[in-house]
Amino acid sequence: MEKTSNFRHSKLGYVGNGTGRYAKSSQGTEAKLVNNIMDALRRDLKNVPYFIYKTHGGTFQKAGIPDIYLQTSGRALWLEIKLPGGDTTALQRKTLLELKDAGAYVATCTSVEEAIDTLHHALSL
Repeated sequence: MEKTSNFRHSKLGYVGNGTGRYAKSSQGTEAKLVNNIMDALRRDLKNVPYFIYKTHGGTFQKAGIPDIYLQTSGRALWLEIKLPGGDTTALQRKTLLELKDAGAYVATCTSVEEAIDTLHHALSL
């Protein structure tokens, strides 16, 4: 795994392996996890200006765009959310690498804790 920090859960820069492995969970769906992470990010950023957007795949959106876009403190953070054991598709991995090359912070997260720690890591750089 490409962990880039000493934070307990931070996966800043980790873009997955591109295998497209799908994971099932007894704890709910990936959409529910995305919503839980969005809520946690909003709570964590309640005292600073921020913009957060949940992407919705569809006909009019480029395929492979990460699930969450967050802009705060001059930092752009794109998060791809997967259930534990899941992996990005080849297209998602390619898109995350393109965003990273363009200067954005990117990560693939599988929990609320990973997403929050990744945000804190990005803001500490």
